[in-house]
Amino acid sequence: MSRCRIGFDIGGTFTDVVLFDELTGKYLSAKVSSTPADPSVGAVEGIRKILSQSSLSGKMVTFLCHGTTVGTNAILEGQLAKTALITTRGFRDVLEIGRQRRPDQYNFFAEKSKMLVPRGLRFTVQERVNYKGEIVKKLVEDEISDLARRLQSENVESVAISFLFSFLNGKHEQIVARVIKETLPHVPVFLSSEVLPEYREYERTSTVCLNAAVSPVVSNYVDNLGKKIALTLRIGCGMNLMKSSGGIMPSTAVGERAVETVLSGPAAGAISIAYLGEIIGCKKLIGFDMGGTSSDISVIIDGKPRLTTEGVIGGYPFRLPIVDINTIGAGGGSIAWMDVARGLHVGPQSAGAVPGPVCYGRGGKEPTVTDANLCLGRINEKFFLGGEIVLDKNASEKAILEKIGAPLSKNLAKACQGILDVTNSNMLRAIRVSSMERGLDPRDFALVAFGGAGPLHAADLAAELGISTVIIPQMAGLFSAVGLLVANIKNDYSVTKISKIKETNCEDLLSWFEELKEKAIAAFEKEGLPTEKIYFIYSIDMRYSAQAYEINISVGKSLDQISLEKSERDFHKAHEELYWWNDLDRTVEIVNLRISAIVEVPKTKPQERRSKGTDPIAALKEVRPVFFKGFSNFQETKIYQRSLLDEGNLIVGPAIIESFDTTVVVLPSDRAEVDGFGNIIIHVKTEVSG
Repeated sequence: MSRCRIGFDIGGTFTDVVLFDELTGKYLSAKVSSTPADPSVGAVEGIRKILSQSSLSGKMVTFLCHGTTVGTNAILEGQLAKTALITTRGFRDVLEIGRQRRPDQYNFFAEKSKMLVPRGLRFTVQERVNYKGEIVKKLVEDEISDLARRLQSENVESVAISFLFSFLNGKHEQIVARVIKETLPHVPVFLSSEVLPEYREYERTSTVCLNAAVSPVVSNYVDNLGKKIALTLRIGCGMNLMKSSGGIMPSTAVGERAVETVLSGPAAGAISIAYLGEIIGCKKLIGFDMGGTSSDISVIIDGKPRLTTEGVIGGYPFRLPIVDINTIGAGGGSIAWMDVARGLHVGPQSAGAVPGPVCYGRGGKEPTVTDANLCLGRINEKFFLGGEIVLDKNASEKAILEKIGAPLSKNLAKACQGILDVTNSNMLRAIRVSSMERGLDPRDFALVAFGGAGPLHAADLAAELGISTVIIPQMAGLFSAVGLLVANIKNDYSVTKISKIKETNCEDLLSWFEELKEKAIAAFEKEGLPTEKIYFIYSIDMRYSAQAYEINISVGKSLDQISLEKSERDFHKAHEELYWWNDLDRTVEIVNLRISAIVEVPKTKPQERRSKGTDPIAALKEVRPVFFKGFSNFQETKIYQRSLLDEGNLIVGPAIIESFDTTVVVLPSDRAEVDGFGNIIIHVKTEVSG
């Protein structure tokens, strides 16, 4: 009997697994250490663990979705497929020329990122398509045949093709791909006219090269993982992957679009926040996901994560729809260290899963944020991961005193608080970048804190930002994995059609959208997905004439709703909101047309429960000393077990709320309550007033 859905997210320190039982309507969760040498080992262990907890078998799994960092790690570590680039003669060095920007403007010794494709594997052919999409110089197929044999001798593992103006006419790219596949049938070939049919040859070339370089790596990983799960756990439903855009796709499609998964895990967290906002009726949320290695900041407005098409990873740009996430190297495993001037720093280096923080007892020698939280009494040494890991507090104290306390002439508490202050400062900057620097006032938002370490720091951050409400969702330590179970299947398509809006024929616009719509339907049919359940969201990238960048303007869910006049008005309004000015008399241009094809995944909305009283005494575990900033000594603090709290319970700070996946800190000046959905709502006394 099929009855459960599983999402699993492999992070740098832990692998999180969430199971939804369709029969009982309940969620179960499990957390295991990640296995960086072979991520599939931790994944299989986590899925096996949660199936055992639920007394279900692999045959009962109807849906499996994975959030992965394999593509990201491959790019950052340079572990990519040997890739060749074929481009128009005269444009061999477009990857190196780029936008002619220095990595560090005032550093004469700054070095650019390593080239995705070395010059020796960049080839050119005689061909030319002009700016109207007209072929003005034909291909010579004999030249392509010779090139294919050269690629064979070079033992390339992947090929990217990017010709000038191919986004208007991809015929030449298609001919070259056909000839190469005849000679190299086992080598994947990727066309810029299919991966990114948009103008700007540098970004288009970089995107198709990234896709070509990462696809074999991700495909091999996904194939091996899928086989291992099927063989060892008897799960036969196939696997889906989270995309950087916040949608999911079948793992069978990853070979063609692997670059769409490079920000897979963080995107799942943003989808979880949007789902939470829908449930509790909150439209403006800032997501703060602090894990073991990094922290991810996202913004949700009106139930939707903010998206962008200007992604950069490892110094390489790619122009595909992605959830707009600001990631910094600040996590529980971030290492505290002193520079030569005795200045205290935290991160971006991380102890990761192996060896991990000093308190893990796995060989780590450098103090981390987790060690500092432990020594301050915020983390329970006997209840980490619900007691599965017993932490060595003495080892943490020794490391912090030796490496941080002694050089700064500080006692243990002040050294630990210094580590937290530096960490919080780093994260505050990241949140301000995602809010204030985008014209948003964080005081208008609630802060949703999740990840294993997020709820430990959320109240401190909110107080300094002037945010009065912090939300700690259920299963906060595994919240990104929840997003894997509530994300929809989504494919995104775009095409460049530059025209002045006053000169654009609405019938032409509709026909262009229809072409994208047909392309989307064909892709869903190829993937075996139900095309009758697809709905579409249409949008247009617009700009003032002579501007270099565009603003994406939504134009509705039906082609019948599209109005160029309304779109122009919406653009003027959006421009003013983003840049504080607009010009109603200036010419507006259409640049790109975009379409999102979506199939809804069934979701179960939890029922709000009535309050069971304000007294949390039944959940009180103990009282222990905890150090809080602003106090000279440790404060006697009530410790609560989250699983024993009821809806309506009111907790007055200082307090610590413990669960197997995370720890919540309620500051002495704050109070917290449990809402009808089991979320912890912290009411923060802010340091910033209106």
